[in-house]
Amino acid sequence: MVSNLYEVVPPILLELGKVKNPWPNHYGLTEARAISICSQLIWDRALGLPLERPKSVTMEWLENCCNKAA
Repeated sequence: MVSNLYEVVPPILLELGKVKNPWPNHYGLTEARAISICSQLIWDRALGLPLERPKSVTMEWLENCCNKAA
């Protein structure tokens, strides 16, 4: 079903004139953070590692942690 969407939807979007590029971010992923996160997720899945869910921290906590390490 998903593969059908990739074949059917882009021509419709182009025909309607709603979008210039029906494949945004399909090629040329340049954000280093995004590449790093994506590659890490792939390795985690390949190696059967648990999902990582980082906890939220405040700026104050982060500054204190960095000051202790310095």
